[in-house]
Amino acid sequence: MLTDNRENIRSLALRKLICARIENRGSSEVRIFQVPKIDFKAKDYFELINWRRVRRFEPPVLMNVPFKEIEAMVKMYGEEKRYGFILNRIQSRSHIKHYNTKKDYNL
Repeated sequence: MLTDNRENIRSLALRKLICARIENRGSSEVRIFQVPKIDFKAKDYFELINWRRVRRFEPPVLMNVPFKEIEAMVKMYGEEKRYGFILNRIQSRSHIKHYNTKKDYNL
């Protein structure tokens, strides 16, 4: 869901991920995988599972990824958006000639 082309589905996945992190915060229990019941009448893949009846867990691959990075992934998905973001970043940095660093200050 995080890699869907539709932004509303990606934001839905982000909300579910947040809920999973909150529900399982600090939990060190070993979870047992249970296959959820599938709704074969679903019109889209994210409707296959009744999310209210299933206990949500965060995918292990995302456990160490900070929330801010996941949120940025949801907003900047797709080659065109990412390319536009990079061009915008380069252009804005070209306007600022010098970044202040610690060595610029005499203490």
